[in-house]
Amino acid sequence: MSERMLITKLVRQGDRADLYAKGHKYKDLTLFALSDLTDVGIDYADLENGVETPCRFWAYYELSDKLNQSGNPYKDVVMLEPVDKPATSTSTDTSALLGELRAIRALLEVVATNLTGSAPTVASVQLGADDENADWIPDAETRAEEQAIHDELEEMARVKANGKTDDGVPMKSKEFVAWLNKQADNPKRCDGVGHLMYVMKKQFGDGWGWPVSTDQEGWAQVLAAWYDYWQALA
Repeated sequence: MSERMLITKLVRQGDRADLYAKGHKYKDLTLFALSDLTDVGIDYADLENGVETPCRFWAYYELSDKLNQSGNPYKDVVMLEPVDKPATSTSTDTSALLGELRAIRALLEVVATNLTGSAPTVASVQLGADDENADWIPDAETRAEEQAIHDELEEMARVKANGKTDDGVPMKSKEFVAWLNKQADNPKRCDGVGHLMYVMKKQFGDGWGWPVSTDQEGWAQVLAAWYDYWQALA
């Protein structure tokens, strides 16, 4: 069964291309048939070798029987698809509605996790009643996109048996937050996924995206960035 990944950057490497998910420093997939890029409106003949090219399309892949040096299966790209592909006659495009619902859910999570006897109003969260946490949630459209990408990556990734890195760090956002708050040397309590994302964007910029739940190095970077951020403010 194939799974899909949202690709936002590619780099041509001779007769192949490295594909990157949003905010990822290291490549996620390798495309061996450059001609497949025409399916998403990209002329590979115009791509300069070794140069990053912004893009936005879905890459469908299947897990190979072959394993890499880390013992994880290779991901074989089987097809590419435009993000804005219209719905077929047997399906309905509900992406906009789904994005809005995810944005509402994210907002409710932040309200719930910052409860101090009575729930803060939406206005107080957005307008800065809490100076430190006021900009956890960006505009609704951006938040919806981030949450949709996060959910997509979570659903498509095959998690390790215990869902943790070799150092015991959870590789899912909610589990990571709970684990982080149990660490004796944690410099600051994390008040939820929104708080964690806020700090990561302060550290890595607005282009940062969630690591997939098999990306050990990515989650290790999240942990290091959290500590670095609060230690710099101390």
